[in-house]
Amino acid sequence: MILETIKSNPCWIIFFLCFFIANGLAPDCREIGKHCSQCLLKLNDSYNKLEVVNNGCRQKLQDVYIWEDQDLCDMLVIACELDGVRKKDCLTMAHVTQMRRVKEL
Repeated sequence: MILETIKSNPCWIIFFLCFFIANGLAPDCREIGKHCSQCLLKLNDSYNKLEVVNNGCRQKLQDVYIWEDQDLCDMLVIACELDGVRKKDCLTMAHVTQMRRVKEL
């Protein structure tokens, strides 16, 4: 019965084809980060360090997380891993990178 439905409606074939192609093209975020790191060695350090972002997030999360500086490649990997599912804010970045929490007194 399912085979008959698929045969009678070519949209199913197109759907499955697109589904498997899209899954095959899904990015490997760690591989992107590795290639990015190699390229960043050639760039100016101040461009790579993202001081404004790091300082802003460190200040915003000082009571919650111990902020670890992120560079452009780190941000690229984080954005890739989130894939539009979650907001790319300081709190999410700290969670995704598994930063240490500030111990409560």
